[in-house]
Amino acid sequence: MTETVGPPATRHVDVSLWFALAGRVGQPLRPDPREFAQVRWWTAAELRHAGLDRFEPHILRALDALGLGR
Repeated sequence: MTETVGPPATRHVDVSLWFALAGRVGQPLRPDPREFAQVRWWTAAELRHAGLDRFEPHILRALDALGLGR
């Protein structure tokens, strides 16, 4: 669980559930629109080079545990 950033009136707590899965390039995402405002695929390299203040703080540790090295 991570508190989001921003003005106090708009902050909330995000609960991250992580799932490791095999997929293929171009595989469509079909999220439930009642639960998600936006989704996208991220590669391990993209996560490692992104501004990590936008993500769950332990995401890199999870990538390392899955063997998705640098």
